[in-house]
Amino acid sequence: MYQKEIKQSNENIVFHSIYFTENSFSIPDLTKITNMTFPTIKRVMNEFLEKNIIKEWTLSTGGVGRRAVKYKYNPDFCYSIGVSIDEEKIKFIMINTVGKILQSKIVETTEEDFITFFEKNLKNFIIEIDTKYLSKVIGVGISIPGIYNKESHFLEFNNIDRYESSIIKELEEKINLPIWVENEANMSILAEAIIGKHKNLTDFTVISISNKVTCSTFHKFGNKSEDYFFKASRVHHMIVDYENKKKVGDCISFKILKDKIMKAFPNINSLDEFFSNK
Repeated sequence: MYQKEIKQSNENIVFHSIYFTENSFSIPDLTKITNMTFPTIKRVMNEFLEKNIIKEWTLSTGGVGRRAVKYKYNPDFCYSIGVSIDEEKIKFIMINTVGKILQSKIVETTEEDFITFFEKNLKNFIIEIDTKYLSKVIGVGISIPGIYNKESHFLEFNNIDRYESSIIKELEEKINLPIWVENEANMSILAEAIIGKHKNLTDFTVISISNKVTCSTFHKFGNKSEDYFFKASRVHHMIVDYENKKKVGDCISFKILKDKIMKAFPNINSLDEFFSNK
């Protein structure tokens, strides 16, 4: 087991080193970056080649004797499906490993039972994915404005719909793909920490404003890619005006913004219309 953990750790370190570069690299380059031995890097690179995580690029130039083979990271070695849920709509996207959107769809919610509606539309989106991508889809990530409590085994898609977390397992079996569910603020903070402009920071907070107001705090405590933790909180429900019993969500949200705009500009029907400069 210990050897397996070391092997996994080595692969994570190498992957982290190549993921953030658009340049080509060689095994000697990676030995310098990671302080690992040539045989260790060679073994990891061979496994990455088999999994199509990297591709041979060119032979390096300069020097004497045999030139080192150069490699490049392949952002299309796998794909994932992202789902964002709010009270009015569900957004579906399919992306590659660096976040490039290859397919997207927005569905307006209805009065239908939410889980039934969601399952139907997720299946439809998967069916619509081009077969050349579908075979390399590794899972589905679902961002929800509510809570996913793993300890108490429940999740809330909003303030109304609460379900046993077992429905995720049932849905996984129906679509034959693993599913990861997380609060939208935590999803945002992970994106910022992994591929965003703040990936070099060790501590920061993200505030997410939609129909709800949520936030998440991020803390990195080591040099490994997995050395971090994050936690979301329900800012939406925090009291900010005790006399009038107002919460953050009563003062800050897209709904509040839309109501203010509609009052000031009666001819405007939507936020999109307002921000289109009409």
